[in-house]
Amino acid sequence: MNDTYVIYIINQAVNVSEEVYREYWKSIEHERYLTKQIRNTWVYLDHLFDEYESNTLEIKLLEDLDPTRNEALKMERYEALYKAINTLTDDEKDLLIAIYYHDLSDREYAKTKNMSQTTISKRHRSMLLK
Repeated sequence: MNDTYVIYIINQAVNVSEEVYREYWKSIEHERYLTKQIRNTWVYLDHLFDEYESNTLEIKLLEDLDPTRNEALKMERYEALYKAINTLTDDEKDLLIAIYYHDLSDREYAKTKNMSQTTISKRHRSMLLK
């Protein structure tokens, strides 16, 4: 029995060897695994970066790259974000998680901390400028 292996590149079928086919799908599955791990352990805050539109465009371009390079570039961005988050104080991290992960408004977060909304808004702004 002679099996043929095909992968699609830019909507065109390309015949490949079994070894290439297996490595291709192995990289796809590895990317899916890493993406799932990142979603489970990281707070993704792309909109905290100053160049929001260019970052969004960059992510769209990343999706068009091959899986291995795509994952490497994503990991660089996640590492930069991780380093930036680690410069925040514990109070700032709590605020960040409440607003961007739990979708609380400044006002709602202020109520939970028995603080004024103005104080929380100022902290929020200053945190974003770091």
